[in-house]
Amino acid sequence: MNNGIGTLVVSTGIGKCKIAIDFILENDDVSNILITSPRENLKVNWQNELIKWGLIELSKESNVYIANNGRLVTIHFENIQTCYKWTNVIYDLIIADEIHLIATPEYSSIFRNNNNFKYKIGLTATPDIKGRQKEEKRTAYEELCPIIYTFLEGEAHGIINQTKIIVIDHFLTNNEKVEVKTKKGSFLFGELERYSYICTQYDRGIQLMAQTGSQSFFEDGANWFWNGNSRNPQQFLAARSFMTAISSRRNFLLNLNSTSAIAKSLARQLLSEQPDRKILVFSELTAQANKICKFTYHSKNKADVNKANLEALNKGEIHALGSCYSLTLGLNMTSVNTAIYESYQSSETASKQRTGRLHRLPVDEVATIYVIRVKNTQSEKWFDKIVNKSSISEVIDSKIYLK
Repeated sequence: MNNGIGTLVVSTGIGKCKIAIDFILENDDVSNILITSPRENLKVNWQNELIKWGLIELSKESNVYIANNGRLVTIHFENIQTCYKWTNVIYDLIIADEIHLIATPEYSSIFRNNNNFKYKIGLTATPDIKGRQKEEKRTAYEELCPIIYTFLEGEAHGIINQTKIIVIDHFLTNNEKVEVKTKKGSFLFGELERYSYICTQYDRGIQLMAQTGSQSFFEDGANWFWNGNSRNPQQFLAARSFMTAISSRRNFLLNLNSTSAIAKSLARQLLSEQPDRKILVFSELTAQANKICKFTYHSKNKADVNKANLEALNKGEIHALGSCYSLTLGLNMTSVNTAIYESYQSSETASKQRTGRLHRLPVDEVATIYVIRVKNTQSEKWFDKIVNKSSISEVIDSKIYLK
């Protein structure tokens, strides 16, 4: 198809690696291969998958494998930051794992500067052709590795296991307190009180942006304030007010004490009911993940700590693991059947990647996702962008977890 050049978009859990490995095994003219990925840990996954699906490793040092019919295959593994070392090498095949990052300078540079290949296969479950960069991303795909096959209905077609979504509705109150530090000292406010104040500042920012003639508040605000392109002081001050309020609202919602308490209580209850359950707790911030879970896997940990915690989860020695984004790409986890979204933003891609961690169960098993929805806040709008309301199985009041 397309002379062996193109991107395959298939659901996590269906077997993207196997598709690419089958291509290696079925084509005798493929013997020198580059596999690229965004993270170093994916190299180990690929090595395991190659052996699992039909290649025999001769030497880790030389990266030489025996394919079918005794054919020798040399495979180079590089993450996208170090692929520049191989731009002058002639490859029979380039496998670009997690190619949804194609619009990044690293991936784009690799593909534009290296045309020495016969075949090129891109792999992803989240093509992510949306948002402000959608035209740039679409152009990058079309130019560098066009999407030639898409299949994202793995659950619907019974190829991967089902997931069930349970929503925990939470209303802010003043029972939980938040500390606010100012030049005059530190003060405690109720969460609802503080959020209401931030919303007042946001409304004031919108009013000022409108008065300065803005037609697109966020784009103009970023341009006038962050990029310093305001035409007059009024625009700058309006943009500063508006963008500061947006930032304050985001930081506040992602740091809520109440949602971390709910997630921690929920995980404890689930494990009391089913001790062998394996739970992933996802948060946008490492500090929140640390509040909720004793064991975590994220960028603030040392590599050996992350490795040990993941191994302990897979072996069943621990049953809850907190993370942000480090668990979303390429990690093989055993029998994880539950996820808790403590916080999130409006990224459909990140949501799909997190859900993909639950697609390692047998086809006839059902995984459960709990999503905390903070009602009457911006968080509720983020929720609407990552969760299809028709897929919700149940809605629970958060009060039962805040006793």
